[in-house]
Amino acid sequence: MCGTLDYLPPEMIEGTVYNEKVDHWALGILIYEFLVGKPPFESETTQETYQHIRNARVQFPPYVSADARDIIGKVSKVASETSDDLHRGHLVHSRDGSAMCLRKLNYLAGKALEVFLIS
Repeated sequence: MCGTLDYLPPEMIEGTVYNEKVDHWALGILIYEFLVGKPPFESETTQETYQHIRNARVQFPPYVSADARDIIGKVSKVASETSDDLHRGHLVHSRDGSAMCLRKLNYLAGKALEVFLIS
């Protein structure tokens, strides 16, 4: 259910200026939820969820691969910190890098599916 408070970036909670990079944050949260089965900052109360989002510290279960942790970490940053991280490693915005990015995302999706099928 996109649009719930679990996907709000810190900038929106704080009411500060934000840009399109908040979509990168939401992508990271979606990838995490796809792999783990729940959002990373889900809490009992709205205020607790807001606080966890403000802290922006993602805790990973042991079965989440290093590649998945890396890509989630790169996209789930406060927009002001995102900078060039998305242009290095997994998410390269160039014609040559697009195929590599898709291969890595497909690999992660396949691993997530394996986890759900085994569970």
